[in-house]
Amino acid sequence: DFAQLVNEIPALREVHGISVWDLNNGEQIRKFTTDFRPTRVGFLSDQQTLLAVSSDRAAVLNVVTGKRKPRPEKLAGGSFALDASGKTLALSRGLVVMDSASERTLHSFGTDRDEGRPLAVSGDGKTLAAAGPHVIDLWDLGKGKPLPRGVGHSSPVVQVAFSADGRQIGTCSSHDVGAGVWDA
Repeated sequence: DFAQLVNEIPALREVHGISVWDLNNGEQIRKFTTDFRPTRVGFLSDQQTLLAVSSDRAAVLNVVTGKRKPRPEKLAGGSFALDASGKTLALSRGLVVMDSASERTLHSFGTDRDEGRPLAVSGDGKTLAAAGPHVIDLWDLGKGKPLPRGVGHSSPVVQVAFSADGRQIGTCSSHDVGAGVWDA
C-alpha cells in the first residue's frame, strides 16, 4: 500500500529541519533533519543537548557532535518547558517534572489527559505553571505541592510564560480578550 511505500522510500517522507544558530555572528552551527515536525525545542542543562518534540515523537540531539542520543519515548507527546538553566524539565504528558540530566522524576502531578497543556517553569526552577481550560494551575516544585490557582480566562488558555524574575505570569487564550499578566 502507499503508506508502506512512503515509509520504505526516504525521499518520499516529509523531512523537517532544526537549525542551531550562533547569535554572536548569525552563522548556522548545525542543522538536523527529522522525519517529524517538531513543535517545541529547548536546550537541556549541559547546553549541548537539544530536545525536540512533536505530538507523538521526540528527538534528543547533541549540538556538538551532530548525533542523535537515545531517549525514552516518554519525552514524546504534548508539550514541555525548561527552567532558565535547562536543568528542570516539565512534560505535559502525565504532568511530570524531571531532572533533565539524570532523567530522574522529581514530581508527577497528573495523568495522560494533561498531554498538550501549555507549560512554563519559572527561571529559577521553583514554580510550574500549566494552562488549564480556563485557569492556570501552579505548583511549588520545591515542596511538590499545588499553589492557589491563577485567575482564569473565559476561554481556553493556549500559552503561559513566566517573566524573567518569576514574579509574573503571562497568559493568552483562544477567544476572549487575549493576553493577561498575573502575579505569580
